[in-house]
Amino acid sequence: MQQKITEANKKPEESGEVDGLELGDQAPNFKLKNHLGEEVSLAEKLEEGPVVLVFYRGGWCP
Repeated sequence: MQQKITEANKKPEESGEVDGLELGDQAPNFKLKNHLGEEVSLAEKLEEGPVVLVFYRGGWCP
């Protein structure tokens, strides 16, 4: 497991991770499941009005 983490850190361009957004940047469209398990897209939600994104890493990660 540690070796996989180390390799991913050495090659971030291959890990599937991307750089974060800066203040004022436009987020790319994406689809995720909501708290009910329904798939929603950012574009669909933006049609309804402003959107606030909250990222919760989880209780396992301080």
